[in-house]
Amino acid sequence: MKDCYAVELARAVALLFADGCSNPSAEEIATAYFSGKIMGGEIIDGVRKRLKRIRTILEKDYLIPVYLVADYYYSPHCNRCPADSAQARKCICGGLHKSAAGVVAASDNDIIYQEALKQNIISSVPKTAKAVLNIINAMNEGRMKLEDGGDLLNQLKARMEIDNHLKLTAPQNSLMQKAMAAAKKRPVTRTPVKQLKLILED
Repeated sequence: MKDCYAVELARAVALLFADGCSNPSAEEIATAYFSGKIMGGEIIDGVRKRLKRIRTILEKDYLIPVYLVADYYYSPHCNRCPADSAQARKCICGGLHKSAAGVVAASDNDIIYQEALKQNIISSVPKTAKAVLNIINAMNEGRMKLEDGGDLLNQLKARMEIDNHLKLTAPQNSLMQKAMAAAKKRPVTRTPVKQLKLILED
């Protein structure tokens, strides 16, 4: 059954994005949706519980690439433009005590978005297929550098055979192969694939 409440909340998020707020928290989403009405904590909790559905609706119906972030992202000492992957991983949700607290519209060469995609890569085949398409789309739209996208794809390729799980168009496959080749030509600075799962479970 379709969650009509999640659909309405997703619309509220899309409007927040249009107004220039690219990273609303669950509380900000609730405030925007209920526009000034008095809210109890249970309403904000209800929005938090629907963030995954909201993300899916934004990506599928509004074609907006987004990712979910943890409470740490909204803390005063968080660097929202992290210098490296380690800092970026602190921002994304997943794992013990790191539930979703808000949703962020992916920006150009967004390192937090790339870490969120890595998290999808190591989880399961359906999420992996989605992650690959997200990477290809981000490169195709100029939101991710070719080498960065290729780096992610090479790590994925090392973990499992992706060709059997995807039905890529010829241009998509060509871009994927080009990116993977470009990534191999630059110095290795990424975390070894075998350590990815351990790091993301920290």
